[in-house]
Amino acid sequence: TGTMQAVSPLQTGWLLKKVRELPGNTNTVLVTHVPNISAAFAEIPPVDQGEALVFAPVPKGDPRFVGRIKIEEWPGF
Repeated sequence: TGTMQAVSPLQTGWLLKKVRELPGNTNTVLVTHVPNISAAFAEIPPVDQGEALVFAPVPKGDPRFVGRIKIEEWPGF
């Protein structure tokens, strides 16, 4: 088994910056580890392994959290 590195403010800041970027004419998918998501989005209930958070872009503000896709729901997409 491996050890997970501690979450750094640099990682959390990068993740928040990327989620705030407007995607243009496409969707953006970011892949990271649960500790990074939990640190960046502490106001959202805990995320399970394999789960995705979905955000809607807001042109002049923070993105709006609109939902989550659980791992068992992925085959339907």
